[in-house]
Amino acid sequence: MMYYQIFSFFTLFLIGTLLYTKSLAGHIQNRIRYALVFILLGSESFYQFIMIFTPGYFAKSNYDVTFDLPLHLCSILLVLSSLALLFHWDRLLEILILPLVGGPMLALLFPFTPEGSPSIRILYYFEYHVLLITVAFFSVWTIRLKLSKDTLAWSSLFVFGVGLLSLWYNPLTGGNYMFTEKMIIFPSWFINYPLLYYISITGAFILVMALVLFLFLWSIKLSSIRDTYKNEKTEMLKGS
Repeated sequence: MMYYQIFSFFTLFLIGTLLYTKSLAGHIQNRIRYALVFILLGSESFYQFIMIFTPGYFAKSNYDVTFDLPLHLCSILLVLSSLALLFHWDRLLEILILPLVGGPMLALLFPFTPEGSPSIRILYYFEYHVLLITVAFFSVWTIRLKLSKDTLAWSSLFVFGVGLLSLWYNPLTGGNYMFTEKMIIFPSWFINYPLLYYISITGAFILVMALVLFLFLWSIKLSSIRDTYKNEKTEMLKGS
């Protein structure tokens, strides 16, 4: 897993640097937008097809309904962010930006896949989490969606809502999507307090999103200072 993590973060560093430092024309932005949609939905469809229908190494027995269904927070983010990019639903994209970084970042730092997972599952796991963070970078630094404290509030409501929904579909699938079925942190503390556990993990994730919001706002401020300096320098050169 360590090699996958190093490669993932190195890739994100390169992508983030490019999107943060380059001003892209509108037609290039649209090409990137639709390319992200194609890769996100295409890779998810390909993964599901391979895991379900391809015989041999990727036999049907490899498909794990407790893990492979698109019911993880990040899987839901993949579908919604793809639709938001495709149809220019910028308001929805604004709500998704913080979990688009917070969820995948935690998944990359603390990767989890079922024991004995085939290579395609591990590769896809890292690939689509990197893509989700890329969508957030693109939304903030390239198409310049606005972020505010309201963004954190709406993002928190979204995550809380998906968590509540997982309480319904986890018993049906036998999975632990959103980690609401089986306790992953301090189980001995929360064994008799499942609601407190759910509130605690949601609160912890909200703190992560708050940190993401702070870093994004800070980066935007630095970017505006840089742009102002460039404009002033250009005006001085014109005046001389």
